[in-house]
Amino acid sequence: MSGRVGHRGLLLAAGGPGPAAYNPAGWYDADDLTTLFQDTAGTVPVTADGQSVARWNDKSGNGRHWTQATAANRPTYRTLGGKSWLEFDGVNDWMVGATGMLALANVAVFAGIRCIAGGTDFGTVIGHGQAATHVSPFYRWSLQTRNTSGFTISFHSNGTRFDNNPAAAAAGNDVAVTIGYASFWNAAASNQARNFVRINRATYSTGSTGAVPITYPNSNPSSLGAQVDGGGDRFKGRVYSILVAGAPVTAQDWIDNWESWIVGKMP
Repeated sequence: MSGRVGHRGLLLAAGGPGPAAYNPAGWYDADDLTTLFQDTAGTVPVTADGQSVARWNDKSGNGRHWTQATAANRPTYRTLGGKSWLEFDGVNDWMVGATGMLALANVAVFAGIRCIAGGTDFGTVIGHGQAATHVSPFYRWSLQTRNTSGFTISFHSNGTRFDNNPAAAAAGNDVAVTIGYASFWNAAASNQARNFVRINRATYSTGSTGAVPITYPNSNPSSLGAQVDGGGDRFKGRVYSILVAGAPVTAQDWIDNWESWIVGKMP
């Protein structure tokens, strides 16, 4: 077993302790068939490539599961070469979480994804709704792709959006993306940054937008693959894995551990 050891003694490579070392608020792994089901009750497991996914269970132990009751709106389980993902068609596929599921004052998202060209302009990978239906300003926070402009990271903190468009994250590329809100460790400056973006394990940008910690005007659902209630911004592409932190990210080891795990889930 090999890998770099951080200051907490954590092995920061595949085969190490994995995401549980930093207590994720949400943990979604398309490689783990024990978390994927063809029914919303979680009684009929996904077993083969091409089956639709009605439920994606949270591995964190916090019960933050995704479901889709409508058969036509379910993403598809795909597996090839030892890697697996949920594929969203950019037309009507999406999943929903429980009311208030990811209404977190401090949130960071680590995700392995691939945007596929040909979907809607903005595509929501994951987000928490501003309102129960898709009305502006749509999100309290979200991670989005954008087909016409490469890749967009959107900070919908109190209605403000902060965009980034790195070429490395263009449609067709597998991308490990990390976004941090409110309090996120910035190793270069040795401090805590607001609104922090990392692409493929390298810092892309930092910024300051909206008010933090994030506030929520009411209890709304979270969504995966589209705007809240599935009303728009439908994502077309692959979701390999997602980790959600519900507390300030306070150490570079934390970032290294989770990003290494995310990268290991992609081709």
